[in-house]
Amino acid sequence: MTRSDAGRRSVYGVLIGHGDLPKALFLAATDIVGESEDFTVISNQDVAAPELESQLDQVLAEHKDREVLVFVDMFGSSCANVSTRLKRRNPNVEVVCGVNLAMVVRFMYYRDRMSLAEIVELMRKTGQDEMRPVPQ
Repeated sequence: MTRSDAGRRSVYGVLIGHGDLPKALFLAATDIVGESEDFTVISNQDVAAPELESQLDQVLAEHKDREVLVFVDMFGSSCANVSTRLKRRNPNVEVVCGVNLAMVVRFMYYRDRMSLAEIVELMRKTGQDEMRPVPQ
């Protein structure tokens, strides 16, 4: 299903993870797709969990009237735990763990054409489809 309301804003993206990985994934995706607005990158490098939660909470507060998809690099990490806590307080937020480059690229392509629920399903499918052995 695609959006019929042309005035509706696209889903906002947040990429949170370890070290330089979030920035590297975002930069690689923009190299493929082109510039992408409405996206925040957060690293946990040298940041304790309470500060990380504060940073993400601030981003979500700034976009409280929007649908937001938070990409996390690794399930069970401090980034995932912080994101999950904030999701519980924000009904317009979804969290997807185990992000890869294909997911971010597809998100950038479809974020303004699909609902948040549809994008979450696309991210699940993309993540699974991209994880496969290469035949001999």
